[in-house]
Amino acid sequence: MAEKQTVLAVTGFRLWWLGVVALALFLYLVRSIIPPFLIGVALAYVLEPVVSSVQQRWRIPHAAAVFLVYLILLGPLIVVLILLGPRFFDETRQLIVRAPGIMARLIEQAFGPGPYDLMGTTTYPRQISDDLVGSARQSLGSPSLAIHLASMLVDFFLNVFLALIVSIYLLLDSARFIRLFYRVIPAGRRLEVQAVGEEIHRTLARFLRGEMFLVGLVSAVSFLGLELIFHLRYALPLAVATGLPEIVPILGPIAAGTIAAALALSEGGPGLALGVI
Repeated sequence: MAEKQTVLAVTGFRLWWLGVVALALFLYLVRSIIPPFLIGVALAYVLEPVVSSVQQRWRIPHAAAVFLVYLILLGPLIVVLILLGPRFFDETRQLIVRAPGIMARLIEQAFGPGPYDLMGTTTYPRQISDDLVGSARQSLGSPSLAIHLASMLVDFFLNVFLALIVSIYLLLDSARFIRLFYRVIPAGRRLEVQAVGEEIHRTLARFLRGEMFLVGLVSAVSFLGLELIFHLRYALPLAVATGLPEIVPILGPIAAGTIAAALALSEGGPGLALGVI
């Protein structure tokens, strides 16, 4: 009897490890489609309390609440993309193409017009900037990379669409998924875990929604300030580059301000850079 139990234990242990290996292999094979699923899960996690609140407040079906929340969120975003999308891509392309000249002016503003003596070699601001970004500029102009960038753009939009579909599906069946999750918890601890889990869910979801709102708010305010007050070129990509780092506390705003101030210094000198800061 003891030998039989030992054999069963060893067999179960081997099957467990075989399952782990099979799961790892499966995740490796589908690694390219995992990110949109994770984003979809995160989006559903963030929006589920909003959907529940809308459903309870307006007393509408759950599916209608999901549709209404996505309409409120995606409607303005689609309008912004239609109005500002072409300008964003055009200004980003110009910023990449003109990077050597911008960097050369930044070097001149910071260290003077030159020439400089670097380890016994005489060099000029434009030469330094060409050496730093010349290879990247040449690569961006190659047809192979242009095709690669186009395919990356298509993949990005497909991943966004897949993430939205996953999040909508999870939100529509959120009650069933929650019930399945709590069935795993022992019956004696289920109520306690449910109470703590709901509190964590509400708090964390509020934090994530606040971060998303903060990114949008900072990007919008930065764009209005750089565009209307300082008339800085490339205001739109700079505003996006200013909003996204807000996710990282302290260091994010410093990095974003440094990027905007550096471009302002190259375009308009110390006065404009100080105003942007």
